[in-house]
Amino acid sequence: MKATILGSGDPLGMPVPMCNCEYCAEGPERLRSGVMVETGETNIVLDIGPDIRQQLLETGVENVDAFFATHCHHDHFGGLPDLHTIENFTDSEVSLYGSGAVQDYISEVYSWTNIEVQSSEDTVEAGELEVESFEVEHSEFLPMQGFAVKHKGKKIVYIPDLKRLPESEAYKDADILFVDGMYLFEKHVEQDEDHASGKELKEQIEKAEAEKIVLIGNSEHFNQMTLEEEKKATEYEMGEDFNSYKI
Repeated sequence: MKATILGSGDPLGMPVPMCNCEYCAEGPERLRSGVMVETGETNIVLDIGPDIRQQLLETGVENVDAFFATHCHHDHFGGLPDLHTIENFTDSEVSLYGSGAVQDYISEVYSWTNIEVQSSEDTVEAGELEVESFEVEHSEFLPMQGFAVKHKGKKIVYIPDLKRLPESEAYKDADILFVDGMYLFEKHVEQDEDHASGKELKEQIEKAEAEKIVLIGNSEHFNQMTLEEEKKATEYEMGEDFNSYKI
């Protein structure tokens, strides 16, 4: 099983538009969050942010067996119109899975699309991959799921935004955990009701008991730190766009 980071950035990505700070000028490019998981026979994509077109082109993937949406915030869901266009103007068929909240949002906001979203509430069999969803406390207005992807005894877990993790075995003991690192460096000024503080976030990350932890949702602009400074300030790996991991 191989996992590729499609986007490692926060809601604005890197560099931030209309910003000339040193961190945007010198930092790595970061697209909005997403991960692709492959087996050689099956490809799935976790999250469909506004950079999905660029991400799919960059990977060169010719077929995606299923897309999964964690929740309907723009940086994780803004690529839905692109999926609609892909299905309308190519021979590709789009399979999208999401929670009841995602289904309701599409019917209310994107009723003009022809994308039918199937439920991810139960375990989904996508080709060779088994995808289990679990609740994640993040936004009260737009509820969120995380995803655990399993194949031949290996497990990849994806939690791109995080306030708290309810008790569940689904996200524990992953070979790789891709997880929200947005506030880990304690650079935010105001209390954020949708994200854990640095100390809280570290506690939640450790709760998952993963073998390898890779941070996404990163921003050198937001942290006012260079990538090298971030690497020295945490024991976790700083995720970067299109880095791949084989397990």
